[in-house]
Amino acid sequence: MIKVTAYARKIKLGSGSEYAYLYGRVCGMHGKLFSPREIESFIQATSVSEILASLSNTDYAPELEDLSTKPTPRELENALTKHFNRVYENILSVAPSEDQSALHTIFLGEYDINNIKTVVRGIHFSLRDEAANLLQPFGMIGFERMRESSKSQDFDALLPKIPEPYHNITAQAFGVYAKNHSLPLLDASLDKGWVAHMLWSVRGDMLYYVKLKADSMNIINLLRCKLHEVPAADYVLPGGMFLDDHLDALILCDLNAVQSMLDKTPYGRHINKHIPNIVRADSLIALEQSLKDFIQTKLDEKSMMAPLSASPLLSFLNRKMREVNNLKVIIVAKQNGFQPDEIKQLVGR
Repeated sequence: MIKVTAYARKIKLGSGSEYAYLYGRVCGMHGKLFSPREIESFIQATSVSEILASLSNTDYAPELEDLSTKPTPRELENALTKHFNRVYENILSVAPSEDQSALHTIFLGEYDINNIKTVVRGIHFSLRDEAANLLQPFGMIGFERMRESSKSQDFDALLPKIPEPYHNITAQAFGVYAKNHSLPLLDASLDKGWVAHMLWSVRGDMLYYVKLKADSMNIINLLRCKLHEVPAADYVLPGGMFLDDHLDALILCDLNAVQSMLDKTPYGRHINKHIPNIVRADSLIALEQSLKDFIQTKLDEKSMMAPLSASPLLSFLNRKMREVNNLKVIIVAKQNGFQPDEIKQLVGR
């Protein structure tokens, strides 16, 4: 098997042949993903201990074996993140080098940006130790380097510790923050910089994915701004798949007009059913999950249409990341006394 693996990674017999072995590996790993029925069983579990007992008989077992008898919420989240890290590295080891670089930019980049946001909040609220404990052990920057960065006394001390490609992105975000001391605007600036970097760095199937993510982020930001009567211009991200032609109009119109305009895009039916609850409860959680479902559906479609390409790899990794995030949400919700019906609203398919 080792000889076959090495051979499959070296040769290129024609268009897509370099993905043949990778496609087989991805298909095999798809079988380890949890079904909707299994996710439902975790939601209905009576305790976190029951969930962990079930997970101990799955591919998550190696990461759970290292946990203490009574793990803290943070230890559980870190164990799940480490599991995703292991799966990611496993499948990346047989991916073409150009895809490896793009996947690092997308998946590791998302963890890096979220870790930077966590460190920034620790400085802003003078809760550095608490922020350090919330960092995720994944990303290109490195966990220990981020923990060391979290000790910074202010933004000026933090900035030199942030490496490229995030240094300039963070510097621009700090410039925005210096003008108004707004964390939401700082977050928006970090997101803009990160999305712009991805748009510049990736191509093909990976670019398609980034554009879908940009659209999803724009829909959430636009609706949040309309709900709270905040000017939306600073929160939109250029480079989306279906919304770019409408962005200027969406920024200026009211909430009802946003709904009407989005109706003309593929996102319409995913949004309309959530609008009443958004207005009534000021909650975008269900909509965020629905948009993630939409992105997964589009990735799955691309995967079926082009099996000997990067699409199956991207579809699997996105689905695996959602599975891990769903488990985190379920466990945290259980620890905080949420009922199954409440947890279902927080979990995607």
